Amino acid sequence: RDDQGPLAPKTAIPCVLDRIASMRSQEKTYRYRDVFASDPDWSDPPGDEDMQESDQALEPGPGPAIRAAASPPPKPIDAACRVKMAEWCTQVIDFCGFSRETVGIGLCYLDRYVASGNKRARRAMGNRKEYQLAAMTGLYMAIKLHEPLEMELKHVAEISRGCYSSADIASMELEMLQALDWRLTAPTPLAFVEHLLAIGVNEVEAASPSSAVAEAVRDALLDFSRFQTELVNGLPALMSEMPSRIAVAVLLNSLDAIDSTVFLPGQRTALLSAVRSASGVDPGSADLRPVRDLLMESFVKNAGVDFGEVAARIRSCEQGGKRVGGTQATESSSSSPSSSGAGADLSARISPVCIGDPSGMKKQKRS
Repeated sequence: RDDQGPLAPKTAIPCVLDRIASMRSQEKTYRYRDVFASDPDWSDPPGDEDMQESDQALEPGPGPAIRAAASPPPKPIDAACRVKMAEWCTQVIDFCGFSRETVGIGLCYLDRYVASGNKRARRAMGNRKEYQLAAMTGLYMAIKLHEPLEMELKHVAEISRGCYSSADIASMELEMLQALDWRLTAPTPLAFVEHLLAIGVNEVEAASPSSAVAEAVRDALLDFSRFQTELVNGLPALMSEMPSRIAVAVLLNSLDAIDSTVFLPGQRTALLSAVRSASGVDPGSADLRPVRDLLMESFVKNAGVDFGEVAARIRSCEQGGKRVGGTQATESSSSSPSSSGAGADLSARISPVCIGDPSGMKKQKRS
C-alpha cells in the first residue's frame, strides 16, 4: 500500500477524504439495474448455441472447465449462472496469484454490460454460452487493467477448452467497451473499506490520543472486512448495491467480531461517526440490515464460525498478548478463522467458492 492506504498517517487524511468524495461521486455514475430482480428483456433473438445447465457448466476438476452443450436450445441466464461464473473467475484469479478484488471488478463489467440494453447484451441474457463469453472477457479486461501481469488472448481461449477463440474474446471485448462507454474505473467495496477504516481509526486516535487502536484490532477489522468483500462476488442479490453501502455494512459486521474489551464502546462510536460523515451512509439505517444479514449468513457458511465465536477468540488472543491480525499464529486448528491470525489467512484458506488448479494456464509479464 502507498501512504494513503488503510494505515495512512495523519498527514495523508485530507487526501483520503478527497478520495472518498471522488469515489462517492463515481459510484453514482456507475449504477446499474439488477437484471435478476426485474423482468429481463429477452426480445432479441438469442444465438444458436447455449451452455450447459448452470449446475453442470463449471464442474470442479483439474481446471475451471467450460464445456459446450451438445445441442440444447438457448436458455436464459439466472442468478445461478452469475454464481457459477464468479466461482470460475475466482479459480483463475487464485491460480494466477492475483487479487480477488479483480474478480469483483470483472463481474462489475459483466453486470453493467448485461444491464446496458445493448443488442448483443440482450442476447447474452437469453443465451448462457454468450453470457459465459462476456464473463470471461470481463475478467480478462479486469486483469489487463488492474494486475501487474496480463494474460494473452490465446491463453484465455485455451482455458475455455475450445468453446471460444481469441477472435471471439477480442470481439466481445470491443463490444463490452462500447456498451460500457469505456467507463472502467468504478470504485470497489474494498476500496471504500480501506479508506473509511483509515478515516475511522484516525478519528478514534484524535479523540483520545491515550487510547490508540491496537494494531491487532486494526488488522482484524481489515482482514474480516476484506473477506466479506470477496463473498460479495458470489451474492447476486448485492450486485446493484452501492459499493459504499456494502463497505459500511461490512465494517459493521467486522466490528461485531471485535469484543468490547479490546475495542471500547467509545472507540466504536468515534469510528462509526467518522464513517457516517465520510461515506454519507448512516450505519444505523434499517435498510442496511438485509445487506448485513446476507453477508453474515455467507460468512458463517464459508468460514464455519459466527461473529460471536470470532469475537471470543480475538479477546482471548489480545489478552494473551498475541498478534490477532498479523503473521503470528494464535491457534493450531485449521478449522478456525483465527488459526493464523484472526482473519489474516482467512481468505487464503477458506474460499467463498470451490477452488481448483487450472491446468495449462499461463501468465505473461506485462511489457
